[in-house]
Amino acid sequence: MIMWFKTKLIIFSSIFLLIALGYYFDNSGLVGKNADHVMPTMLMVMIGGLIVLAIIHYRHLHNLELNLRQQFETIFKTKVMGFMAVDREGWLQNGNRKALKYFGLESTNVRKLHLSDVLTPEAARKIQADFIDKEAFGEIYEVEGRRSDGELFDVEVSLGEIPLSPGGDFTLIVRDISRRKRLENQLHQQILHLKDAEGIAGLGHWRMDVPTGKIEWSDECYRIHGYDRSEYTPSYERLEEFVHPDEVDDFKSSVEEMIHTGQPSVKKVRIFRPTGELRHLQVKSTVKPDETGRVIEMFGVIQDVTERVEQEESLHRNQVELERRVLELEDLHVRLEQQAAELVHMSEDLAISKEEAEHATMAKSEFLATMSHEI
Repeated sequence: MIMWFKTKLIIFSSIFLLIALGYYFDNSGLVGKNADHVMPTMLMVMIGGLIVLAIIHYRHLHNLELNLRQQFETIFKTKVMGFMAVDREGWLQNGNRKALKYFGLESTNVRKLHLSDVLTPEAARKIQADFIDKEAFGEIYEVEGRRSDGELFDVEVSLGEIPLSPGGDFTLIVRDISRRKRLENQLHQQILHLKDAEGIAGLGHWRMDVPTGKIEWSDECYRIHGYDRSEYTPSYERLEEFVHPDEVDDFKSSVEEMIHTGQPSVKKVRIFRPTGELRHLQVKSTVKPDETGRVIEMFGVIQDVTERVEQEESLHRNQVELERRVLELEDLHVRLEQQAAELVHMSEDLAISKEEAEHATMAKSEFLATMSHEI
């Protein structure tokens, strides 16, 4: 590439010199006066000029090539990323210390290894297929690498056509990403655990960008509201679509108050699912200000407390019914006591009447006995 650039530069310089000399001699009138001497002189001047230009351009391009090679060597020796030179057959030619460390190799045995020795067979075939696909240069692949002891690890590979060492037709830029992948897997597991916990507790988390009103829901938030993530995008302007009509204004006033005061809030709100089902939610919210103190973000959690509210309402109804029945029992008790008192009074009256009847009977018997004796 550089040699072709040199050649083109010399050709263009020569053409320019010829045009300049021709124009000079044509306008000076020297050709007509002494043409036999002019032409050899022109050729000598042209040849000398070409030689000088060639030397200047060659030195410039040589210095440029040296600078580029020094830059490439500096990059190749970097400790930040791994570089490996590979020929068109897939055989390794060289590698910097970082790359050798990744794969557990020594610089003395690199040339004995093939791509399939440091990558899995599928990854090696993919990289070799890209040797003939110029558009694939610069693409980043996450594949499995193989260390010298056989251990597999995650590696990031990018292919380039820059020979950084003698014999290398391509350069592999490699980076050990096994730690990053472990962290990603741990984060993924934590997200799954969070989703499971949210599902068990009926708890979802959300955030709102205050300037735009855009709201982001977790999967559990979507489940609680009864919407599909792929079909619905929540926002502050769409609160009326699911918040109970009797509570929309109050809910918005609560949000505005939070933005104004910066204080957290706990609030119960009723919503309707797309099916028309009524649900009761408890919303806990807090705010995040910027460096000027202006609230730019709200976030929090919502919990579906429908079952608890229904249980509380059922318990309240049962309590009211129980209190009603207690009052009825108390009223019945009072009436029974009144009836018992009346019965006692009647019993006392009967006892008196009985005693009076017995006295009357005795008096009658005594009277009859007296009369009988007198007769």
